[in-house]
Amino acid sequence: MRFDPLQPFPLPEPGTTYAEAQLHSAEVDAWLGLRIEAIEASLEPIPGQQAWVGLPARALQTPYSELREILESVAPRAGDRIVDLGAAYGRMSFVIDRHFAGVEFFGPELVSERVREAERCGARGMFCQDLAEPGFALPEAEVYFIYDFGTEAAIERTLAELRTIAARRRITVVGRGRLSRDRIERGHPWLSQVEAPVHRPHYSIYRTAR
Repeated sequence: MRFDPLQPFPLPEPGTTYAEAQLHSAEVDAWLGLRIEAIEASLEPIPGQQAWVGLPARALQTPYSELREILESVAPRAGDRIVDLGAAYGRMSFVIDRHFAGVEFFGPELVSERVREAERCGARGMFCQDLAEPGFALPEAEVYFIYDFGTEAAIERTLAELRTIAARRRITVVGRGRLSRDRIERGHPWLSQVEAPVHRPHYSIYRTAR
């Protein structure tokens, strides 16, 4: 993929490898001014937390082209809210702002340094939040992105909250990561077996009953 500042968040081109999508995303990060490598190198592990500190930046985040592909599949409308559980540097916010006018982005992230850097470069809807904190309640939304953001217990707690929300409204859940998708497939038939999921190599899209 070639970086084009006029079209910085393209859909994946046919035959694009994941490594190529990651390299393209690094160019987009530089264009946005995100200093991800420097920020990650400065971080210390957070005791008792899985903050994904110490990983290469390209392993930490979903490529922009994949985010665009997911969002096109989900097709949010103006007035919808998208919650990105573990938003890192707000990559999704940038894609939404350019291609999905009127869609609200809500991006909790555990590591405050990532939040500040995302906000410095113009990401909206970011805030520092431990998703496993007992007092934190998920906001209601049309779409939720859930990654392997922490322990299995933390992911299970979030899925239980999503089930409560789904009892009141139809939701879409995008699962990305082996643990999150495994827990949904094995332990949450209310999400995985109501409508046929859309499975892709790196993510799955689940929808609850109408």
